[in-house]
Amino acid sequence: MDNTKKIERYIESTGISPKTHTRYGMQMCDMRAILEMVRATPIDGICLAFDYGMAKGYWAAKAEVVR
Repeated sequence: MDNTKKIERYIESTGISPKTHTRYGMQMCDMRAILEMVRATPIDGICLAFDYGMAKGYWAAKAEVVR
């Protein structure tokens, strides 16, 4: 199995609810900003996307605990 498939399975295994995914998922404006950065400095853009996803996940988890 290639790494892309492993990553996709890992993401799917989280069982994130559609409501949470919609609220804390990446928006089109976020994607455009990261794409611009990836074009200019690929590694920095990828790292930014990962850090952004981690921060989004943190806030999504925090919101779930508060409920």
